[in-house]
Amino acid sequence: MTQKPSGDDEIKEEYILAFIAGRHYNNNNECERKLNEYYNKLKKIDKNLDKVHDKVKELCENEKQNKCQTLNASFKAELNNIKGEFDEGLRV
Repeated sequence: MTQKPSGDDEIKEEYILAFIAGRHYNNNNECERKLNEYYNKLKKIDKNLDKVHDKVKELCENEKQNKCQTLNASFKAELNNIKGEFDEGLRV
């Protein structure tokens, strides 16, 4: 029996989207095109997505609208956090 990851071990939706969208995460049109392309390829391989990780399946089944905008905002927030921590480290 496989144990589901929880807490820090769980893969975040943003990370999955980032892996799929790649460098196009900050261009909504290209990002959505990449996501749709990925989902279509997955459905060709596994029509019902029975062999796909639950998190990926959930992403494919849910509305894809605003996923790229959310991803872009999430990345900007994450980068600002990292920059803040870096700047704080330089002051010490």
